[in-house]
Amino acid sequence: IDTGITKNFGTAAFKKNNRYFGVVYNGYLRADTTGKYQFSTISADGSTVEIDDNLVVDNDGKHSYFEHGGDILLQKGYHHITVKYFFVGAANTLRVYMGMPGRPKTELPPDIIFN
Repeated sequence: IDTGITKNFGTAAFKKNNRYFGVVYNGYLRADTTGKYQFSTISADGSTVEIDDNLVVDNDGKHSYFEHGGDILLQKGYHHITVKYFFVGAANTLRVYMGMPGRPKTELPPDIIFN
C-alpha cells in the first residue's frame, strides 16, 4: 500500500482489517535550514526512514517496541521522504521523530511534510 505521507502515522485503520500488514508513506519534507537532521522511529516490528533515497533509519525486522535512529546532512529545501512499516505481532506502533539543527527531537511536525 502506498498511502502518501499523512499528518500522522496512525496504523489502527490498517490493523482493523488485516492481521498482518505493511505500509509505505511517501511524500516530501521541508528542511528550513541547512544542517544535520536526526531521525528515529519507535516501532513494534519493522520500520525504516529514507530521505532522498538514502537509508537514514533502519529499525527493520520483527521485534517488540524499539527505537532506532540516524542522521543526515540536508540542504535547505524540499526532500523526498519514505517511511516503511510492517506489522506481524500483537501490538502495532509507529512513531517518527526528527531533530532539527538547534532544536530538540520531537515527533515529525505535520507542518513540514507534504504529499
